[in-house]
Amino acid sequence: MTSRYYEIKHAVLYSHDFSGNRFETPSICVKIDDEGLAQQLSQEGWNIRLSKYSTDEEPVYYLPVSISFKNRNYIPEIYYLGQYTKGTLNEDTLYILDDLDIIDADLTINKRIYVDKNTGEERIKAYLSSAIFTIEEKNNYSQRYNDYEPGAIDG
Repeated sequence: MTSRYYEIKHAVLYSHDFSGNRFETPSICVKIDDEGLAQQLSQEGWNIRLSKYSTDEEPVYYLPVSISFKNRNYIPEIYYLGQYTKGTLNEDTLYILDDLDIIDADLTINKRIYVDKNTGEERIKAYLSSAIFTIEEKNNYSQRYNDYEPGAIDG
């Protein structure tokens, strides 16, 4: 994984905070199912963590991924896709994903190398570069009003 980007198809989100309320900045945690892959990524410098709260018998490895809009050279491209709706999300609208059921996620993660101030070691911080989140829509209003234009209400 010498590339600057790491692509994960059908990613499983272990947790998420798109609004940034819990961790000050928006973030997601991507579950790593393969222990060997988790160890390999950790040896390469990725910040792989082991969940302390897992109720499963097997440990849950995950990769924390930050979502930052501060550096204009690295603004992530984020899309959502439903059965009847689709769109793009930005810093002001990303929070809506916190209240939706995400049923699939395709992610591209940008690795940024930094030097750990405590150990002096090079580490990798993961940032979201692009994502497509497939959401589950629970009612048919999305279909009914998919083509709705404000001000064009039928009487």
